Amino acid sequence: MTEPPEEHVKTIWKGQDTENKQMSVEAIRARAVSYQLKTRRRLIVALIIGLLSGGFFAWCAWIAPTPMVRLGDLIMMAGVPWILWRAWRLWPPALPGGSVSGRQLVDFHRGQLLRQKQTFFVQLTMPAPILAGAAVAALGIHLAAPSAKVSQFLPIAGLFCLWLVAYWFLARRQRRVLQAQIDELDAQRGG
Repeated sequence: MTEPPEEHVKTIWKGQDTENKQMSVEAIRARAVSYQLKTRRRLIVALIIGLLSGGFFAWCAWIAPTPMVRLGDLIMMAGVPWILWRAWRLWPPALPGGSVSGRQLVDFHRGQLLRQKQTFFVQLTMPAPILAGAAVAALGIHLAAPSAKVSQFLPIAGLFCLWLVAYWFLARRQRRVLQAQIDELDAQRGG
């Protein structure tokens, strides 16, 4: 027991891969830049869709057959700035200057990922005005034609349910992906 281990055992032990390979500062910066560009592209698309949706809801309010439907369209139109503001808040900040350490870059990138990681219910507050406006518009349509059967609203209600399930699935997937990236960064910084 007091004898030192054989030389080849030492060599094997020293030659083992470590649990987490440390990334260079350039690799960390490249990963953070790539993430920023991808996030910014996604947010620009969301902003464009939001602006187009606002125009569509304004047009719907203009041609609405009843005041209640118009109110629902106006609620949805008023919800667009809320969505745009929420999306704008997620815009990633500029990377720190060139003389920062790898630890500072890891901490910065980790902060970016944490800002993007939100619960489903927080994410659901983003389209909440649209959902409320759609409910008011559907009620207005129902009140305008009380003889209409409820079954006529089932396709739209089913579509909304399908949209909510898809939204939940995508939000859950995004949180898992972000958590995996955060865990990887935590391994880089040592916990």
